[in-house]
Amino acid sequence: MLIISTVKTTIVISILLISLTLSVLAQDNYGYDKIGPYDQYRSGWAMVFKDNKVGFIDTSGHEVVSPIYDKISPYDMLHPGWALVLLNNKVGCIDKNGKEVVLPIYDNIGPFDEQRLGWAMVLLNQKAGFINRHGEVIIKPKYDGVGQFIDGKARVILDNKVGIIDDNGKEIVPLPDK
Repeated sequence: MLIISTVKTTIVISILLISLTLSVLAQDNYGYDKIGPYDQYRSGWAMVFKDNKVGFIDTSGHEVVSPIYDKISPYDMLHPGWALVLLNNKVGCIDKNGKEVVLPIYDNIGPFDEQRLGWAMVLLNQKAGFINRHGEVIIKPKYDGVGQFIDGKARVILDNKVGIIDDNGKEIVPLPDK
């Protein structure tokens, strides 16, 4: 029993020393202000802080997401493998590799599948549109409001006028002219 306890203690101490060494190396190489714990946001990554911005490093101390964002959410909250990022009060998304899949240009990004399967509502300058699960814009943000898609159609509002779009974004009941 004593041998198992000693082995466990040795392993824990080794892991702590490796983690501390990686943190010191990363701080020396990149000059981070702070390095968070590994695996908190994504397995094998630690959040890094530099000049009030955040990014990520991997367990080798290599920078996988440059510290350019104001905030980064935990992964998988919006879409599997994606994290929301905030930059200059605009929202976007990065994927599990740290690549921007949705540029941080939106005021808000809603959850996927809420109005239509496979789409998330985006807001830009108080106008609503949609992106798909690849981060592609399906409907440019131009509507004041968009209802739930039912049987492939949704009600849209623009300048107090009502129309209907199909699930491709085509106006099938056009909005009246101003």
